[in-house]
Amino acid sequence: MDLLYTLGSGSQWSNNEIRFSIRSALKNLHGLRDIFIVGEKPSFLQYNTPINGHTIFHIPFPDVYGQKNADGNIIEKIVHASSIQALSDDFIFINDDNYFIKPITTQNVTPFHKGNMNHINPNTYNTVWGKRLGRTRLALSNQGITPLHFDHHAPFPMKKSAVAETYAQFPDYKTDIGLTVKSIYGSIHYADAPVMDVEKRMFRETFSLSDIHKLTANSLYLAHNDAGLTSPMKYFLFSLFPDPRPFELDDVDDKIIDIAQWEKEGKPFDKGSKLFIKYYPNKRNMHKIVQNNNTYLIRKKIDYYLTKIILSL
Repeated sequence: MDLLYTLGSGSQWSNNEIRFSIRSALKNLHGLRDIFIVGEKPSFLQYNTPINGHTIFHIPFPDVYGQKNADGNIIEKIVHASSIQALSDDFIFINDDNYFIKPITTQNVTPFHKGNMNHINPNTYNTVWGKRLGRTRLALSNQGITPLHFDHHAPFPMKKSAVAETYAQFPDYKTDIGLTVKSIYGSIHYADAPVMDVEKRMFRETFSLSDIHKLTANSLYLAHNDAGLTSPMKYFLFSLFPDPRPFELDDVDDKIIDIAQWEKEGKPFDKGSKLFIKYYPNKRNMHKIVQNNNTYLIRKKIDYYLTKIILSL
């Protein structure tokens, strides 16, 4: 079964979200065949080359409706992807900031929902995205369909043959702020789906590294928004998925990942001295000493300053 990402141009982390998401899928999603990315093209990935039984394909596709209707853009990309012969008939739609943090087979990826939209907290409908969800609730209800809330950040199975027909029933996804992606499809095709419990943990603010470990202990999936993509979250993602995959053409350029990688490599002096100079630019009086003196005391200083960054997470 294939994995389908739709990607816009709004990454706050140079598309490293999808880098770690792909690492998570290649490690934990058993039964995965190929990966399709529709939209933005991350430059650090190698495409159209089979490696270890998988291939990453990129399909260019614009954001048709602009930023105001983000879900409409995603729907158009999924509809376009459903016309691609190479995509598996059953596939898993996933956002770039979703991660498989426990082993699971493709057949066991379940379309959980968060309840009947008529009964959820009314404050949910106050934001722009919430208003879009409210429009979706009304559109489904007007067609006599129970409006279930599937629009949370978790992997979502879909059938290629059902995509275009499903969204064609709701042309309002193209207008104004649009309709949401998963609640339309899920309310029609997964009316008997279970309610989500602890299967996914979403992060929308800063948590300590210790709290992230505790909160995800029983979860299959992790997700975050931009506010949740913090230094502790980056370190946590690296701790789960530290190894670059053969598809990656360059390294992550990020302070937390750099220091985590240095730790993983056994804290080599040459790399540590360069990181100290890079991330402590104000300590210029120490730069030349650190760069040219591989002594026990200098190594201890480098270790102290770099580890201090990690201990603060």
